[in-house]
Amino acid sequence: MPPHESWEPHSRPIHKLILTLDVVAIAVNRFRQLSFRPEEENLVCRSGEEWAEIKSRVFAEPGIPRLVDECIAESHSWSGDRVKVIEDAAQWIADYTLDWPERWHPRALNDVEHEKLFAAQGEHPFQAREHRARLLRLLALHGENIPLSVERREKLAFDCSVSQEALLAFLGEADPPPTMPPAAGAAGGSNVGKNQRGRNRTNPKQDIRIWDGWKNDHYADFAALARAFGIPKSEVEAAMERERKRRKKSEPENGVKPA
Repeated sequence: MPPHESWEPHSRPIHKLILTLDVVAIAVNRFRQLSFRPEEENLVCRSGEEWAEIKSRVFAEPGIPRLVDECIAESHSWSGDRVKVIEDAAQWIADYTLDWPERWHPRALNDVEHEKLFAAQGEHPFQAREHRARLLRLLALHGENIPLSVERREKLAFDCSVSQEALLAFLGEADPPPTMPPAAGAAGGSNVGKNQRGRNRTNPKQDIRIWDGWKNDHYADFAALARAFGIPKSEVEAAMERERKRRKKSEPENGVKPA
């Protein structure tokens, strides 16, 4: 059987489980690292709000239990310790339904027990790496090639500079592909009058997010980026071209910035 090369978290439960594991690992480590800065209260509060947003997306109904059932069903014909591998990874994610991690660094609290807990939390990204490796080995044993973009994402679990927008875009990869609206003039579609001109509305801020997502977040191709943003691939291509032109236009002549 030829190896599978596609990565489809929107339709493959095990792919979605790995994606979810990655996002939680990145988000938890980022929140933990930012809590080393108790003097920057606004930053820590914002990171707490962002962590809550990630949790609301990850644990929304039907949530992790349904995902586990779907993963086990998908792998029903596979050999090996598939059920334990899936359930262990899911349990690691489910542990974060609690109000975890602690908000402040222990130096700000002068609390010995808190300090022990905080130190123990430093092992969690390494635990996530092990669960991830076991899931990827399970896929490889059953004829799947893992895309390079997915392999590279492992390193992001230790990078607290990953943006909230990037994490939400990663989660968006697991959303169902968007349904294309009916073409103008088709049944149920709208018609543009003879004296009217249809005009495509663009959103410069969205173009920038798409540009940054492509440049910084290791998507395999425009199709993956389009799924992350919930738009057709053609719109991603158009947004990239618009932003490229904007940036070229804003470049100073002869490379000299205006005073």
